[in-house]
Amino acid sequence: MVALEACQTRIEQLPVFCSAIYQIPAIRQNSSTPVAQLVKSIIASAVPQRGGRTADGLAGEQAGLSTSASAGIAARALAHARDDSPSVLATGFAFHSVRPLPLPVVDEPYAEPSESAKDKIQFAVNNLAPNNLSDKTGEVDKVLMPKHFAWFSQEVIVKRASQEPNYHSLYLLFIDALNRPVLSKCILRETLASIARLLNAESTVSSSRDRGYLKNLGAWLGGITLARNQPILRENISFKELLCEGFSGNRLIVAIPFVCKVLEQAARSTIFHPPNPWLMSIMAVLSELYATANLKLNLTFEIEVLCKALDLDIKEIAPTSILGSYLGCGAVDALGSELSQVSLGANGASNGRSGVASAAIASVGEGAAAALATGVVQMPTLTGADISVDILAVLTQHASFQAAESLFAQQPAMKKMFYMLTERMIREIIPIHVARSIYVAATCTRDTVQKDFCGEPNEDHVHRAAQVMARGLAGALAVSLCREQLKSKLYLTMREFLIGHAVPEQSANTIAVGLVADNLDLACAIAEKESIERASQQIDLLLSDLYLARKRTRERTGQPFYDIARYSRLAYPADFPDVLKVRLNGLQPGHLRIYEGFTQIPHFFSQIGGGTPGLSSSVALATSVGAAAGIPGSSSSLAHASSESVIASSEFAASTTDASGKFNSAQCFERFAAIIADLDKIVSSAGPNVTLSQLPSQHDACLYARDIIILAVRSVSPDETAMDFAQALVNYLYRSETRLGIDLYVLLLARMCEMSPRVGKEVMSWLSFADDERKHNVPATIALINEGLVAIEDEDDHLSRLVEADRLTAIEFAARLLRKALLDGAISSEIRLFAKTIQSFVKLMQSGRAPPLVTQLLEDIQAAQQHQQQARSVSQAP
Repeated sequence: MVALEACQTRIEQLPVFCSAIYQIPAIRQNSSTPVAQLVKSIIASAVPQRGGRTADGLAGEQAGLSTSASAGIAARALAHARDDSPSVLATGFAFHSVRPLPLPVVDEPYAEPSESAKDKIQFAVNNLAPNNLSDKTGEVDKVLMPKHFAWFSQEVIVKRASQEPNYHSLYLLFIDALNRPVLSKCILRETLASIARLLNAESTVSSSRDRGYLKNLGAWLGGITLARNQPILRENISFKELLCEGFSGNRLIVAIPFVCKVLEQAARSTIFHPPNPWLMSIMAVLSELYATANLKLNLTFEIEVLCKALDLDIKEIAPTSILGSYLGCGAVDALGSELSQVSLGANGASNGRSGVASAAIASVGEGAAAALATGVVQMPTLTGADISVDILAVLTQHASFQAAESLFAQQPAMKKMFYMLTERMIREIIPIHVARSIYVAATCTRDTVQKDFCGEPNEDHVHRAAQVMARGLAGALAVSLCREQLKSKLYLTMREFLIGHAVPEQSANTIAVGLVADNLDLACAIAEKESIERASQQIDLLLSDLYLARKRTRERTGQPFYDIARYSRLAYPADFPDVLKVRLNGLQPGHLRIYEGFTQIPHFFSQIGGGTPGLSSSVALATSVGAAAGIPGSSSSLAHASSESVIASSEFAASTTDASGKFNSAQCFERFAAIIADLDKIVSSAGPNVTLSQLPSQHDACLYARDIIILAVRSVSPDETAMDFAQALVNYLYRSETRLGIDLYVLLLARMCEMSPRVGKEVMSWLSFADDERKHNVPATIALINEGLVAIEDEDDHLSRLVEADRLTAIEFAARLLRKALLDGAISSEIRLFAKTIQSFVKLMQSGRAPPLVTQLLEDIQAAQQHQQQARSVSQAP
């Protein structure tokens, strides 16, 4: 309750969190408290937003743009357009940095045109082309009145610009040809209003389609402003504030692609291209996000694409520190800032430093000392050259080559190349994650220790607890943040390296998977080691004044030091247990054991659920890494006394299965790589028409498939293992050229999805919505649909969008898929289930752009429908 009270200003932005919190019985019972009432009101106000997606309801306003509901959205937008206040669209939204313009004043009230005028305008826009631009402009100009501008703006933005990025230039020429200045203002206003709706719709976070609409509108906004040397006023959109809001509200997946698409248009400008100060200030914020926000790969890719369009290097753009300042405005961070400014008493640390503080300051330099003076935790800026661990020495001593032992024995030079490539990947990847883990660990530790130990007079106890917490958090965070990126980058690098040295592709895949499985924990341990050492120095620096105040007070007065100022600011609810309250006689042993627990944080997946008690195996690995690198103090300060015995038992447990006979994720993936390679050889040599149903139950392919399923079941981390297996199976599926291979891989993929609902959700989402040309595989898609991994409705919706985008390869794939599914009977479904794709084909044929494959398909579908109608009429005849 205390934490909720401190976050009241931000809790309104988290209705899903409020729904989860309200399930706690203690909060439901104390419904009379202000916080409980606030949570209840937020839930009540959020229900209609999630409940209704109808075209007429106000709740649909939050659902974002969609093809099927675009007319309803336009109607709702028109209702808002009648209100001249720009705050109508901004009230209660998570993003407050987008503020649409008021509608310009015209002679008559805004209204929709008559049905006949609508038909003429829509017909002209539907048939618009570069060669008939003047004719269609004249047709629209005759019937379009100023009072229709609001309606026309929504037609252009909602139904055209948001869905048809390939025709943006044509629509801009069309609007210019109309030569209506007031209309241009209405277009800009509706663009901003639609962007505001999409930014603040919950569906945009989860729907790739709605995020695509938002990116299209971003490109459109940049095209009508920056590309034409027109500014985007801060009173309409503050891009830096937008990025900060996305960061604080965990909505960067929405904010970054939109901002990048807008700024890409600056490359076409003579004013706003680099080094324009306005543009570069936004790029500096993106640089900070790129370096410190632990972005997913698709978001870093968006920033890299933007930099390429602007001819910039993201690594050369100096990042800002605006994110820390922005977060400081929040309630929790404001409390931390307030605590850091509390006086340490009359005997404060004004002269000299303690031994711990002096050593810390000497090791981290003047920049960190300046951070100490301001009480603000600075995000470290690290590069590969700053890593203190001798990575090459660690790899030489500890790397494993079981998967490539024979290859490296034949070609010793390749082992040296393996060392160099692995070192380069580690130096490229881990600095960002190490910096982030240090920042988070140091911030949390400082705030927690300052509060818990305000009544502890012994600086040694404070120092010990702070060290344990900071080191435990930093190490665990570093491993969790960099593990997935290290795994993917190392695999791709090793695979390309092996293929480049004349190793067959299948063997290269198997060897690369094995090398990554053998050495991934070692690479993560290097990141863990670097984070632990730097976090230890950082927290000593941040808390040096606390240590010094206690020591000086005891030496000068002989009395214990208590941080009375901080203690007096602590507040508790009336029913808060006394045993949990901070006391002036220091923490009790039970409280200290909580800090001891930071030595038990599992850093690797193999330690979850079946790990060795005491130190984790990652600590043992980090200890060996530290010894090889010549860096002292590789284990936790509280666990050093018992490290040797625990390390021995951890290494023994890691070398084989655990006591229950299960395997860790790395061992499962290594065994899987060997099995799937053999299985792929069998299915590749099978005949093109051999099916899974024709094989005997004891066939090698069936036995290998069973082994894979059993291996996944025996993993100590089923979700992680199922996800690894599923990713590999998808790759093998789209590479397979035999029916047996497709049937087997789809069946195994379905079993992985059944084992883990999370994996099923991720896999089905990718199969249905990812824009990847590998998916243009008709037999694989048919098998996925029949197995239930791809819904026909989702595939129809995805195909229709690709056809409307005029992508030739997608059009040909869609035509072949529909012929196989509907005319050849590969899928037991009706023609109406692919209605959207067929309608897109009809539009394509009407425009004269349909390839012969599509034309023939439509004729055959029509003939099949006529044949079905004749058959029904004959059967119904008396």
